[in-house]
Amino acid sequence: MTVFWAVLAVATGQSAAQTQPGPSEYALGPTVPAGSHAHFQQVCLDVQEELEKGDFAAADRLAKALPKLSFTLAWDESEVPANLRPGYRDARDRAISSWMKGYPNCEIKVIPFKKGSGPAPDVLVSFTDKLPQKPEDPIPPGAVHFLSSSLDEPRVEAVVAIHRGSPPVVSDIVDVHNEVAYAMMQYYGVERSITFGSYSARSEVSVVALSRPGMGERAQVGDNIRVADSLRASVVKKERLTPARPRIQIEPAAWEGGKRNQGEIVKFGIQVTNLGNAPLSLRTVPDCTCVASLKIATLAPGETRLIPAQINLLDVTGEFDRSIMIYSNDLEKTTTRLPIRVFSKPVYRLLPENDGLVLMPPGGAKLKVFLAVPEGIDLKPLATRMDGLEADISFRPWSGKLADPGMDEPELPRKGYVFDINIADQLPPGRTRASFLVLTNHPIFKEIETIVSVQKGIVGLPDYVSMGEIAPAPRRSIFLLSRPKKDFEIKSVSVDSPFLTVSHEAVRDKWEYRFTVQFDGRAAPGPLRATITIQTSDAAQPTIRIPYSAMVK
Repeated sequence: MTVFWAVLAVATGQSAAQTQPGPSEYALGPTVPAGSHAHFQQVCLDVQEELEKGDFAAADRLAKALPKLSFTLAWDESEVPANLRPGYRDARDRAISSWMKGYPNCEIKVIPFKKGSGPAPDVLVSFTDKLPQKPEDPIPPGAVHFLSSSLDEPRVEAVVAIHRGSPPVVSDIVDVHNEVAYAMMQYYGVERSITFGSYSARSEVSVVALSRPGMGERAQVGDNIRVADSLRASVVKKERLTPARPRIQIEPAAWEGGKRNQGEIVKFGIQVTNLGNAPLSLRTVPDCTCVASLKIATLAPGETRLIPAQINLLDVTGEFDRSIMIYSNDLEKTTTRLPIRVFSKPVYRLLPENDGLVLMPPGGAKLKVFLAVPEGIDLKPLATRMDGLEADISFRPWSGKLADPGMDEPELPRKGYVFDINIADQLPPGRTRASFLVLTNHPIFKEIETIVSVQKGIVGLPDYVSMGEIAPAPRRSIFLLSRPKKDFEIKSVSVDSPFLTVSHEAVRDKWEYRFTVQFDGRAAPGPLRATITIQTSDAAQPTIRIPYSAMVK
C-alpha cells in the first residue's frame, strides 16, 4: 500500500484489512439443481468452501472430480465367461450410443481396464460372479456402485453380478445395458429414479426391457454439467465464493386424507420453506398416475410456498397408501418421501366369480357377476355389453353374503344385482379375454366394467416366444403353461434347436409351470426358429407345442 492510500485509510477510519471484501460480500456460488444425488452436491459444496477460504489448489483438486459431458469408461471383463463377453460389449455400446444421440458433442470413450496403468478412469464397470446379500435385503444385489472424489480412484465404479436374483440367473444383455446406463447417470450426478425404464432407474432382479434416456434426464445432466463448468471457471479465475446452502423444510411430514368417496378429486397442499441462503430447487415425482403435483419449483431464501397436489379417486377403492418423492438441492435432504394416505369409500363393487376366470367345460360355461351397491348410493344397471366374447346376459336384483377380496373383506351381507352370463362352447383352445360392461344411471360411473377370461384346456402364456432382434450372446425368455385349479404334470420337454435349452418349474401347485428358454448365443446371424414340445399327463392335450422365433444380428 502506498503512503498516500495508507494516510487516506487512516483518515477515513478504515484499516487495510477492511478494504478487502469479506465472506458475506463474495458472490453466491452456483445453485445445484434438484434431482442431483448427494455425492455430486457434496463435491460442489466442497469446491465452494475451498474457494471461500481462498485455497484454490484444494478447490482445483476437487473440481477435477466433477463430471464433464465427455468422459472415459473403463471395461473390466476379466471375470466374465468368454461366451458372454460379446453380448455384454454390445449391450454397453448400445447404452452409450443411445445416450450420445441426444448430445452430438458428447464423446464417451471406452478403454480396457488395466489396474495401476495411467490415471484412474471416470467410470469403471467390472463384473463378479455373485454379490453378497445383506441380512436386511430380500435378494442379493444385481450391482453395487461406489462413488469417489479422489483422483486416484474412478469417479464411479460399478460392479455387476454375472448371476443375479434368487434363485440366481445369468445377467443377460438387457441387465448389462441397464447397469451401464445407470452407472453413466451416477457419474453425471443424477439421483436414482423411481420411474422404471429410465436410465437413472435400476433393478436388482433380471428385467426384460431396455431402459431409455428420458428428456428429463437429459435436462438434468445438462444442468449438472453447467454447474460443474461454472465451478471450474471460478477455480481458474481464483474467484472467492459464498457457498450456496439451501435448506428445505416440508410440512406436513405425511398427508392424511381421512375417508373420501370414490370418484372424488381430493386437493391438498405441501408447505415448503427455504431456510437457506440460496435458491431452493425442488422437483416432485408421485409414485402413482392418479396423483398429480406441481413438478418443479424454485424458492428464494426465506420464502414459503404451498405446492399444490391432488388425488383422482375415480379408480381407487379402499386404503390408498402412496407417496410423492420430493427431490431438492438441500444436501441434507436430496430426496424426501412424503407418504399420502386416504380411504376411498367405494360407490360400487363389481365382483365376478373366481376372479372372472372361467374354465370352459364341454357344452358351454356359466358365470355370475355381482354388482354390490352400498346403502344410500343410487346406482342401477340399465344395460350390459360383452366386448370380445359372445354371451347371453341377464340381470336381476340380488341380496346375500359375498366376500370382496379386492377390499380384503370376508363374506358380508350385500345388496345389488346379479348378472347371469352364459357362454357357448364355440371357442378354440386357449385363453380369451373380454370386457364385461354395465351401463348405469350414475352421473359419474355411467359405464363400469370388469375383465372376464375364458380358458379352454392347458394354455401357454404367451402361446409363442418371440425374442425379436437379439445379439449373438446368451439371452433368455420366459413363458407359462397354465390351467388354473386343475392339476396336470409335465412329463418331458424338448426343443428342436441346438442353440436353445428349456427348463421348467412349478410355480402354483401342479396347475401352473414356468418355462425358461435359454439361447446360448452361438447361432449364426439371421432368423432363428424352433418349436418347444411339451408332453403332459392330460389325455386331451398330451402334446403342446410352443413356437420360438428370433432374429440374430
